[in-house]
Amino acid sequence: MSLAVQQPSALPANQPSETAAIVSMIERLASDPNVDVDRLMKILELRDRVEARNAKLEFDRAMSDAQAAIEPIVKAARNDQTRSNYARLEDVNAGLMPVITSRGFSVSFGMAEGAPEGHYRITMDLAHVGGHRERKFADIPTDRAGLKGNDNKTLTHAFGSTISYGRRYILLMAFNISTFDDVDGNRQRREPERVERQSVQAITPEQAQRIRALLAEVGRTEAQLLARVKGFASIDDIPADIFDTVCNFIAGAKQ
Repeated sequence: MSLAVQQPSALPANQPSETAAIVSMIERLASDPNVDVDRLMKILELRDRVEARNAKLEFDRAMSDAQAAIEPIVKAARNDQTRSNYARLEDVNAGLMPVITSRGFSVSFGMAEGAPEGHYRITMDLAHVGGHRERKFADIPTDRAGLKGNDNKTLTHAFGSTISYGRRYILLMAFNISTFDDVDGNRQRREPERVERQSVQAITPEQAQRIRALLAEVGRTEAQLLARVKGFASIDDIPADIFDTVCNFIAGAKQ
């Protein structure tokens, strides 16, 4: 999989206070019948550059704030073929979207030409209310074959699986998000993973009570949660550092 970022573009933005002098100058020149058109055009270009710069600064500040608030995503699904867990797209959205939308971000996905043979080019437009946006894309191999190289999906199923995979990983990469207990390529054995988890501080009794209350609100049981958040004997064993992520995951089941 390859990931690229196309050149950013600026959307129309609210004029920041520091551009007020430029705007005032433009208004005066526009009302002058003897205005030098070349001079006016240069001032308009300067205004556009200032607005684009301010929008990018606002985008960067919001990105930093969002990354500080985003929790690692729980890998709540199991791939029996690779014998590994992974974070589903809905899990990524549940943990990510409330944070980034509250910081003024929005995302939209699509497809574009230019992918290598046997790949789909998945695009994501990441926009901020301040006026800046960036387009990111990833060329994802078509997910039709299994580990042995045999086709194990219909063309329609392979398309949906590839698109979901691309959307998931573009989001994770764009916001530099980790997935909980992420082991790439099954290099780490399961027993060391369990030892590592036991060394992590568990949630408090109050936090465990909060999780149980959330489960009751959405009509889910403790067993159903633990079947998705694997590796824990009970809610009381869930690590404190993923408490917010688990709560977001449960809240997403209500929607």
